[in-house]
Amino acid sequence: MTTAELLLQVKKVLEARISDLSEMLGVSCSTAYFYLSGDEPPESSALLMKRVFLLQRTIETIGKLGLPVPCSTILKRSDGSGKTFKELLAHDELNDERIQTFCQGELQQRELTKQRLSAIPASSSHRKSFNHEAFSVPAHLI
Repeated sequence: MTTAELLLQVKKVLEARISDLSEMLGVSCSTAYFYLSGDEPPESSALLMKRVFLLQRTIETIGKLGLPVPCSTILKRSDGSGKTFKELLAHDELNDERIQTFCQGELQQRELTKQRLSAIPASSSHRKSFNHEAFSVPAHLI
């Protein structure tokens, strides 16, 4: 998979904006656009490639867990230290274990939301208007 294909997939699965991508990758928005258009990052950029690899692992984990796409709340979700997924990746503090924790937290939160929604009568106006996809709780509270 090319870098452009992966970043397009990240945009779709995580509903990441160009500014999100540039922040996570540690590049300017114009550089992120270059990568999206097919330009490959320099091979000497080990840090950038590590971050791209971690984004790929995140997409794979979302797929393995069967999380519905888009899964945009992962980018906003925070861990026990109060740092978001985006911040952890941008500061090189993200690893496979933390990716798993964020994705498992997302899965658990969606299940809890489904349970809560199923407890509300189907005729309730609250149930009809509630957007459970946009609902997010910090991972450390789950």
